[in-house]
Amino acid sequence: MLFDVLVMAYAVVVAFVLSTASRNRREQRPNGQAVLYAGQLACGVSMTFAVLCMGWVGLSLMGAAPYPTIS
Repeated sequence: MLFDVLVMAYAVVVAFVLSTASRNRREQRPNGQAVLYAGQLACGVSMTFAVLCMGWVGLSLMGAAPYPTIS
């Protein structure tokens, strides 16, 4: 339940950043502070998730973590 809420919040932030940045580029305007901060937040969340996934794969290959299964 909580994971679903976090994924939806992440999706809303990314959609906001991409749509606003696209509109600003089309209108040749600079991005505002809110867009920049939200973009940095989305980038940080994406990088953290990628590092955690790589760590899980590494631990799985060493036998210290269970292999992911799709049920």
